Amino acid sequence: QMCIRDSCQYYSKTSFQEVGEEISEQNPLDKLIYESLVKFNSKNGRPPKNIVIYRDGVLEEQMEYVQKIEIPRIYEGIRKFQEQILTRAQQDLHIGLAEIIVTKRIYDRFFSKDSEGYMNNPLSGVAVTGGVTNPNKNVLDFFLIGQNVTSGTVTPTHYYVIENSTNFSLDTFLELTYFQCFNYQNWMGAIRVPAPCQYAHKLCLVVGEAMQKAHNSLSLIHI
Repeated sequence: QMCIRDSCQYYSKTSFQEVGEEISEQNPLDKLIYESLVKFNSKNGRPPKNIVIYRDGVLEEQMEYVQKIEIPRIYEGIRKFQEQILTRAQQDLHIGLAEIIVTKRIYDRFFSKDSEGYMNNPLSGVAVTGGVTNPNKNVLDFFLIGQNVTSGTVTPTHYYVIENSTNFSLDTFLELTYFQCFNYQNWMGAIRVPAPCQYAHKLCLVVGEAMQKAHNSLSLIHI
């Protein structure tokens, strides 16, 4: 999905994979990125300065595949867009790319201690950027608690920034990711993951169970 203007419209495009298949050799990412950029450029009259992708459904041991296979395909879609759609003056413009792996199935838990010494769930917006994150300095990762939980133990979400050709800092990624947890219009308040991830889940559910065919609409979906 691609966010346009004031985060009030989304462009959607789907492709089919086998049941239970999160990673596919036939995934047409270059085509999907190209078509999304064309639509963005047509709507806004300019290409985006940066692209931030939240990639769900990837295990830690699959991240190397995403880095070696999927990210080059994304760059190929960007290159094709620059060569075929942009004017000669625009072709030298840098379009930054950041891809963030969203990991929900984790065992890590965090607690906060109140003034009386009782352990409670951390509040929404608490981020952990060291101590229990990846010790590899070449990997930028963080834990973030997007939602408030009043019953049970809150489960944080672990984010890995596996590609970053933007000039965004860790603080920028933290702020963007946290604010996106509030942008899912079907729920009042924050959710556990950034809104584009949840919209993608909902789109897959509708297409896979109701439409039973590829989603080819190029129209903008108002939310």
